[in-house]
Amino acid sequence: MTITSQHLNERYKVFENKISDATYKALECLNDIISGEKQRSVQVFFLGNSIEYNQTPESKMKIALYYTRLCTIIENLLLEYKNYDEEQVKVIIDYYIESNAMKEMNLIGLGYYYNVKFKKDRTTLYSVSYGSESNWHTWLLENNVEENHLKENGVQLIFKACKEHINRGGNINLKSLSKGFGIDLFKYMRLDESSSAHLYIIKDAPINFIEINSNQISLQEYLQSENVFSLDNTPHFCIDFSHPRNKKPSNYNKWSKKFLKDEVYISQAEFEKRKESYSMPDDFYDIIILNWIKQERKQDGEAAISSRVSPVADKEIIVSDILWEIEDYDIGLNEEMIEQEKCYHFVFDKIEYYHLIYNYFKIYAEKKKNYRFIENYDKRMKREIDFITQELNKLNKEQEMFESLNKNEIEVEEFIQKEKNYKDNKLLIEIYIVYGEFLKSIFIDNISPKIQLALSFIDWQTEELEREWSLENIYNSRNISRENVLLNLYKIICKDAAMKGAKYGE
Repeated sequence: MTITSQHLNERYKVFENKISDATYKALECLNDIISGEKQRSVQVFFLGNSIEYNQTPESKMKIALYYTRLCTIIENLLLEYKNYDEEQVKVIIDYYIESNAMKEMNLIGLGYYYNVKFKKDRTTLYSVSYGSESNWHTWLLENNVEENHLKENGVQLIFKACKEHINRGGNINLKSLSKGFGIDLFKYMRLDESSSAHLYIIKDAPINFIEINSNQISLQEYLQSENVFSLDNTPHFCIDFSHPRNKKPSNYNKWSKKFLKDEVYISQAEFEKRKESYSMPDDFYDIIILNWIKQERKQDGEAAISSRVSPVADKEIIVSDILWEIEDYDIGLNEEMIEQEKCYHFVFDKIEYYHLIYNYFKIYAEKKKNYRFIENYDKRMKREIDFITQELNKLNKEQEMFESLNKNEIEVEEFIQKEKNYKDNKLLIEIYIVYGEFLKSIFIDNISPKIQLALSFIDWQTEELEREWSLENIYNSRNISRENVLLNLYKIICKDAAMKGAKYGE
C-alpha cells in the first residue's frame, strides 16, 4: 500500500476540534514528516515511548506506522465515547495516547485491543446482601497508605483491594454486586433466619469510577486530573470486573500482573523528600523521580504487590462502600417512580420467592424464543413427582423386607450392612417425602405487583445464563436450611424448563 500525502491529510484533519490541540499538532507533525515537509530530526512520544526520527527510510516507515495506529485508535475512541462531553473525550484520548498508565490497551500491528475496559458507564446492579459493611478505609489505614497521594499508586491500591476481596484470602471486605439478575437469583439468593429473601437493585448506576471530593470520574480522567488519592477526601470506587478480553479470566490475570507487578507504593512524604534532595522542583521530573525510587526498591529485593490469580465471574462489580441511598419497597411504588442511583430493597417471603423464581425463568425463556416454558415446566414437575413416588415405593419395600428378616438366618456381617442400608433408607425416605410435599404445594398464581416491579428492572437483551448450571453452581453456606435446599432444587427445575428449546444467538 502506498501512503500518499493526500490520504494522510484527509485522515487526521477530520479530528480537528474533536481532540486536544496538542494531540492534533502532534498528528500534523507526523504527517509533515511522512509527506516530506519536515526534514529535521525530531522525537515523537507515543503511549509513553520516545521514538527518534533520523530521516532514514526505516525511521520514516516507523513514523508512518505510528501515525496510522494513532489515527485508528482516535477514530475508535471517538466512536466509543460519542455520547460523552466533548472535553471529557479529549481528556480520555490524551490519556490513551500519552500515558495508558493502567496498561489496559495493547497494540497489534495497525490495530489494538483492550485487555480490560474501565470506561465510565451506567448499568443496573443487583445484590442479595447489599447491606453488609465494607472495611475499605480501615484497610487503607492498616496498609499505611494515609500519606500516599500519588495518582498511579491510588489506582493500584484499588486493584490490590479488589483482588484481595475476590480471592477471599485478604483482609478486606468490599461490596460485590452483579450486572445479571439471574446470576444472583440462581446462585446466591436464599431465605434468611426469618424466612425472607432479600434483593437490592440500583437502576442505571454509574460504574467504573473513582469518587474524589464527592466527584465521580473515570479512572482515566482521574489519572489526568489535578485530584490526589488520600484518605482526607474519602475516596470511593465502583469497578466492573465482568468483561476481560474474550471473556477469559486468564486474560484479565495477565493484564493485572502486568499492571501491578514490580510496582511499589511510595508515600507522598517520601517522594517529596527525594524530590527536594535531587533539587528538581519542576513537576516535569516527577515521573523520573518515581522510577528512580522504584528501581532502588527492586534492587533492595522489596517484594512486588501481590498478583494472585483473580477469578472473573458472575458479571461482578466491586464497590468500596455503600454509595447509594436505600429505599424499601412500598406497595405504592411503580415503574414511573423509579429513580436512577437509588437502591431499591425488596423482601420476599417463601411463597413470593418461588413465584419470583418461576416468573423470572418464564420471562427469560420467552426472551430467548422458547415459547414452551409452561409445557416444559409441567412435564418436568410431573416427572420429578413420579420419580419421587417410584423411589418411595422401592425404598418402602426394601424397608419391609428388612423388618421381616430373620436375624439368625444370615451372617452377622451381612446383617450389619443391611441394617446400615435400612437406616440410610429411612433418612432418604424422609427427604423424598418432604421434597414431594413441597413440589405438590407449589401453586403459581398471577404475578404480583412486587415481583412484576422487581423484574421490570432487568435489561432482557443483555441478561444471560449458563446452560450447564447445576446444584454445584449454587453457593451453599454451611448452615443452609432445609427450605433453601428445596428451593434450590426448584431453581433447577425452572432453569431446565427455560433452557430446553431456547434459541440462542438470534
